[in-house]
Amino acid sequence: MSKSFFWLHIKKSGGHSFRKAFGEVYIQTNRLNAQPFIAIPKNEWNDNLNNYLVPLGEYQFKRSLFAKNFLYPEEWENMFKFTIVRNPYSRAVSSWLYHKKYTSYTSKIKHLIKNPYAIIDPKINFQIFLEKIPEAWSNREKYRHLATHTAPIIPDITDDNDKTILLDFIGKIENINSDLDYIGKKIGISNIKFPILNTTDNKKIHYSFFYNKKNRNLVEQYYGDDIEALKYSFEGK
Repeated sequence: MSKSFFWLHIKKSGGHSFRKAFGEVYIQTNRLNAQPFIAIPKNEWNDNLNNYLVPLGEYQFKRSLFAKNFLYPEEWENMFKFTIVRNPYSRAVSSWLYHKKYTSYTSKIKHLIKNPYAIIDPKINFQIFLEKIPEAWSNREKYRHLATHTAPIIPDITDDNDKTILLDFIGKIENINSDLDYIGKKIGISNIKFPILNTTDNKKIHYSFFYNKKNRNLVEQYYGDDIEALKYSFEGK
């Protein structure tokens, strides 16, 4: 029998693969038809919280705190709470490629770019994408998809002060096999397999290919706390 657990899905960190890996022990909700928590069974609340379409107001980037305070106040201490993260440099590139491929990037955010078709150089195109992220964050109700898929990690996994981590374990995509084994033992699932799903173009190109000094500075400005707290670094190839 599996133990009660809470999984916070950090966007662009293997979410589709993890849902597949967890199987029936992770109850999925209808994410295409977002519902308030009160309208769905409690065993769907975790997946509902991981659905970017569900509005959380001031807690949109503080989902662990929302879960602790409002969803599982009585169970929180005894639940196994975890997330999987990804190198912020790689995650930023993946988010950009995802928005280009799956959300008609140029048409969806052309109102944020004077001439989205003028830039061919991928490094500069990536830089333009990054430059518009703060506007999406500050207008997250309007640009919900972009905002939630690029949100920093640390606020999402910490308390009010952004210092105290609320989760029991932070796994990493880069250590996926050993971390999945550990998670499986904690929640009572054996032989968890991590399928490779929802990949984007350029997956064989190392993320450093897309960086120049300017766009790297932007990523370090936006995700500096993530890079430091999660002990990541820029790896060139």
